[in-house]
Amino acid sequence: MLESGEYFFVGTLGRARGLKGEVYLSLENPFEDYEAYFEGRPTLVVGDEKSFLGRLEQFRRDRKNPKQSTLQISTLSDREAAEKVSGKKVFISKSKVSEVRKQETQTPHPSQLIGFSIKGQAIEGEPVILEYYLTPAHPVLVTDQFEAPLVSELVQEIRWSEKLIEYRGPVLNLNDL
Repeated sequence: MLESGEYFFVGTLGRARGLKGEVYLSLENPFEDYEAYFEGRPTLVVGDEKSFLGRLEQFRRDRKNPKQSTLQISTLSDREAAEKVSGKKVFISKSKVSEVRKQETQTPHPSQLIGFSIKGQAIEGEPVILEYYLTPAHPVLVTDQFEAPLVSELVQEIRWSEKLIEYRGPVLNLNDL
């Protein structure tokens, strides 16, 4: 991953797409959260000199090829303009990337919570998290007594040093099934 100074390397612009100035972008790393980086129409810069390219208007990732995407950029109004930037390296502000990465670290991966105790008003005792599973909406933590969705609105606090989760939401009691 190329990172220099105050900019983060996103990928390389490819050929023009369509007549309205859209351009393909070959992403540097398909596992980065570009959707989050591009929220709020960030400014894009190109080349080693980091010259202004424009504000991102639209970002679409290719479903079949996660390294490929299409961009609509404010300064590219037609195919001819899009063809002129082909081959250029695209960067965004590192502060935007840092902001997104900081938010991501605030929500732990469920595997980090196995072995933690969980307590709350609707919970008897302090059962231990044995496993988890993923649903399309959110992960679910599993104890020997209940299942609890892992969503930020329901987790009051995670005490890492005590291996304890303060939980304020409802749980699905396995004995009631």
